[in-house]
Amino acid sequence: MSTSLVLQPGRIGISVNKMQGYLNLMRQRGMIQTALVEDGVYGANMSRAVREAQTYLGLPVDGIIGEHTWDGIMEEIRKMNIVTNIPVAVRGYALRSGEISLGVYMMQKYLSEIAQFNDCLRPIPIDGNYGTTAAMAECLAQVSYDGVNPQAVSLLPALPPRWQSGAVQGLCLPGGACLDLVWENGTLQTAALHAAAPWKMRLHCAGAEAEIELSARQSVTLNAALQPIH
Repeated sequence: MSTSLVLQPGRIGISVNKMQGYLNLMRQRGMIQTALVEDGVYGANMSRAVREAQTYLGLPVDGIIGEHTWDGIMEEIRKMNIVTNIPVAVRGYALRSGEISLGVYMMQKYLSEIAQFNDCLRPIPIDGNYGTTAAMAECLAQVSYDGVNPQAVSLLPALPPRWQSGAVQGLCLPGGACLDLVWENGTLQTAALHAAAPWKMRLHCAGAEAEIELSARQSVTLNAALQPIH
């Protein structure tokens, strides 16, 4: 898609804001180095990011977004398989699990910013994927509920074939605890729990079962039988 619109230092508006988002996507993939605040203002940092993008794209470097620079950036965004023509600011547009789009990317940014001021929310990856990270986490630690209340956590309930050995840190569990896991050949080696607040939960793993109760700021490391390692 070509455009006759020229964006240059001093411009303010939605088009600048959108391009800042696209440039940040390029930065996430290592194409440029400069991180941008998506405030809709074409300032010195954005000019620097545009120069970096132009260098990456093999275009004349002037820090101004003309037709060729716009088209070059949009082509890189299309290669990321991120939909860029959805009305992300229009009320009524539905984002659904499994979607990969700029709308998801923007919503992730909003939620992560809100999480900085609200302890009930946790920061989430900003990758434009709706549900991918959550689905991966469900393979490692799956929470079962009794109505609306969390009742138990199953460890390594659906480990993919390619994940037969590995480790993960910082999985967030209901109630204010974090979980670190280490597994080999599909078998749990250690599970470390770190409670930010008083925490009690039943754990399951490969036939083993244990009820764990921790006080605030307490940690425990469990073996494959879900017994504490002293």
